[in-house]
Amino acid sequence: MSSELRVRIEMLTVWHVGTGEGLPGVSDAALNREAGQPVIPATALKGLARDRAAVVAAATGVDLLDTVFGSAPRPGAGPTAGRWAFGTARVDTTTPVGTRVSRHNRIDPETGRVDDDLFFDAEVAAPWVLHATVAPVDGTVADPRERAFVAACLAAIDRVGARRTRGWGACRVRIVDRDGVDVTADTVGTLWSAS
Repeated sequence: MSSELRVRIEMLTVWHVGTGEGLPGVSDAALNREAGQPVIPATALKGLARDRAAVVAAATGVDLLDTVFGSAPRPGAGPTAGRWAFGTARVDTTTPVGTRVSRHNRIDPETGRVDDDLFFDAEVAAPWVLHATVAPVDGTVADPRERAFVAACLAAIDRVGARRTRGWGACRVRIVDRDGVDVTADTVGTLWSAS
């Protein structure tokens, strides 16, 4: 049995996972892209899942954060690598994902006005479905509880990218089988039943 997890990310609102750079003459903040399509880079997906790991650990009593994601350096020891590799989430279509530039301003709290340097914009992508894979780094079959922990961390992600507190990036993350059938409950359920 493979330990690979197939991840389906359904974006429910516009979203922005940026490059950290602008597009001159177009936007102050460009979307991260591959082959012209917006993506969620593997590092961003891993960071989002790691962010949810504390919530999953508190809810289940199972803390595999360092095993799955790796650890920071500790006194007398260096960092450890995580056992799981996260893939980039990509759209599974050649149809271009709709994008637009969203313009914003910020009001100066002292003057109550919007000064010229307080205008900004960001390129956003339309709601869409993306897919990624997550698997043990060495390709081995993982402990069922470890696999379930990773699945639970992924399924707990409910927002992606910039301006999440402003309504952007709402999403639903599910674990699916080869046919695209949602197997999240079965996969995460083994977190409590695996020994």
